[in-house]
Amino acid sequence: QLTILGMAHNKIQEIPFGIGKLRNIQVLILSFNQIQILPQSMGNLESLKELLLRSNRLRYLPIEISKLSKDILLNIDDNPL
Repeated sequence: QLTILGMAHNKIQEIPFGIGKLRNIQVLILSFNQIQILPQSMGNLESLKELLLRSNRLRYLPIEISKLSKDILLNIDDNPL
């Protein structure tokens, strides 16, 4: 069971919709990439405790992010939100 997924510093531009199937993921590190849009399926990551999105190209967060735990650590610093 994958609980931590680190993909920082990889020039990633988009996250596949299938990421929402990683229901056991607790820490998702996507900082320092080129991500502009997050898939709506991110709202399905019910075990997520940390979502690190620092230094990407995000202009907005999908409303589905609000489905995540209220105790989540969310870092969206250095994005043009």
